[in-house]
Amino acid sequence: MGSRLPHYLATALMLLAFTACRAAVPDAGEAMPPDQAMTTGKAPVQSLEILIMESFPVQIAVLARGELPDACTEIDQVDQRIAPEGQALWVEITTVRPTDLACIQVLAPFEERIPLDVYGLPAGTYTVDVNGVTGTFTLSVDNVSPEE
Repeated sequence: MGSRLPHYLATALMLLAFTACRAAVPDAGEAMPPDQAMTTGKAPVQSLEILIMESFPVQIAVLARGELPDACTEIDQVDQRIAPEGQALWVEITTVRPTDLACIQVLAPFEERIPLDVYGLPAGTYTVDVNGVTGTFTLSVDNVSPEE
């Protein structure tokens, strides 16, 4: 019986630590307190997949996958813009986490499906850059409605 005490004690301490951390983190959809200091960053994207829908005009989306560094970090915003030279689309996925919150250091996988704004683009090959990970797609014709 004496040899099991440390195991139970360790389990109880882990449960207490998890509960304390969990109590400080709002549930999904619940807002952070307005005075909570937040730290922002870029989501660590590891891979992307370009999805081309069979429609016309063509619709294209990027499926970005990666791992957030801890259980308190979450996706904040997804912004995109087209490069001035026109043959590249840049997508930036940012993250947010409470600055002073102690959090369990466990990798949290994420997957973001991002519709790209490709309507009106001329035919050509385009590069998509999502937080430094790139892929390409080709439009064989100008991506505009037949009425235009």
